[in-house]
Amino acid sequence: MGDFSASPAGEPLCCSSTDPCATSWKKVSDEVAKVDAMPDIRARNKAISASYAKLYMASPDLKWAGTAAFASKQVGCGMDTAHTYLDDYPGGITQATKDMAMNGAGIDPVTATLYDARQTLGAGNLAVYDELYPSLKFYQENKATMSSQQIMGCIKNKPGTPVDPSITKGLQQTMDGHGTDGAITMLKHEQQDTLQKTAYDSSWMFRRSLDVSRLTGYPPVTLVMTADCSSADPSKVVDFKNFPGPLYDFQSRWPFAQACANQFVSLADAPSSAPSVRRSLHAIADAAPGP
Repeated sequence: MGDFSASPAGEPLCCSSTDPCATSWKKVSDEVAKVDAMPDIRARNKAISASYAKLYMASPDLKWAGTAAFASKQVGCGMDTAHTYLDDYPGGITQATKDMAMNGAGIDPVTATLYDARQTLGAGNLAVYDELYPSLKFYQENKATMSSQQIMGCIKNKPGTPVDPSITKGLQQTMDGHGTDGAITMLKHEQQDTLQKTAYDSSWMFRRSLDVSRLTGYPPVTLVMTADCSSADPSKVVDFKNFPGPLYDFQSRWPFAQACANQFVSLADAPSSAPSVRRSLHAIADAAPGP
């Protein structure tokens, strides 16, 4: 894994074959691999949402993870909306999948668009999880036994694909006691880079479905901070209709994303609403599919 650093006091940072760093990375990697391998994208989405919820409940300074639990849950709601329509396709979603694999022959434009939206939502959901979750999970697993310097050394020497500098910066801000700033830093990378590439720029049909949603209001583009897909409590809903521009344009989407993160922090930190937030996170965690 390259050269290994040491702190000024001589503490090993990362990573030798006998260092806990390597063992912990293996544990995190195995957990992520199990989720990645799930063939059902909706079940995988529930597992991802649950992972974020558990991560935040174990480490409430990781405010990005708390926001992400609700955002990922909401992605699942979008998948369910598409799936409901696809159930009416002759042969259901299974046949629609087979027909799409045959270059979409015989599939009507609405079915093709909703199928594409479901797949694109799943791809973006997985890309964010694969990029951000491992480092945050590593931090949560080791913060009680490693110094901040040791943790950062291990993360910067992560096996495989290097960790994006925005993630290490956000994590450092979190470890320095600035959890909200850290969440915003990681959120901007997630939105501007990861999701922009894997979801919004990857499919013209997905962009078209978002245009239809904006014009018709269905399905609504919201972040609901409960375990459900909707809520009558306006304090727990951030609605994109209150923000100008298309969702697939980062500059239009970024104020909405920041509002979601800030609203989560406000609800999670307020004594009057924090218990409700935690109950919702527990429900999201409990919805994960079994082994």
